[in-house]
Amino acid sequence: MRIGVAALAALWCALCIAPALADDNRIVGSWKAVSLIYEDPQTKEQIFPFGQHPKGRMIILPTGQWSIISTAEGRKPPVTDAERAAALTTMTSYTGRYHFEGDTIVTHVEASWQEGQVGTDVTRSYQIDGNHLILTSPAVPNPNLGNRVVRSIVTWEREN
Repeated sequence: MRIGVAALAALWCALCIAPALADDNRIVGSWKAVSLIYEDPQTKEQIFPFGQHPKGRMIILPTGQWSIISTAEGRKPPVTDAERAAALTTMTSYTGRYHFEGDTIVTHVEASWQEGQVGTDVTRSYQIDGNHLILTSPAVPNPNLGNRVVRSIVTWEREN
């Protein structure tokens, strides 16, 4: 009887853990930025803040680390303090540890281009379409748009 209960418990645990491991395996790797869209949740207006061809890489490790850097196309090296400050509006970068909650990925931010993000959780729904990973944020105020409320839709292409 004890062996039967232990076997059932082990099977139940395996069935509960298997979907999470499958999700982990599908997103793990190196991803190249394809597009970044800010979308107004009410009007559906779309803004391409980093142009049609943003640059960037996202690296997701099976051990739970997550790192992203994205920049706008056509950036020029800043020379003055004002240009360096303006360059922050054409990039995003953060890193931390991630986990899954249902159909969302939650990253606990440990370092960020936007210091106010450190110590917070960034939540994104995700969709995998072939070799593309699409991350969608909830609608939140965006500091690069004067705190206008938008959701981010970021498409990444698998590199490996």
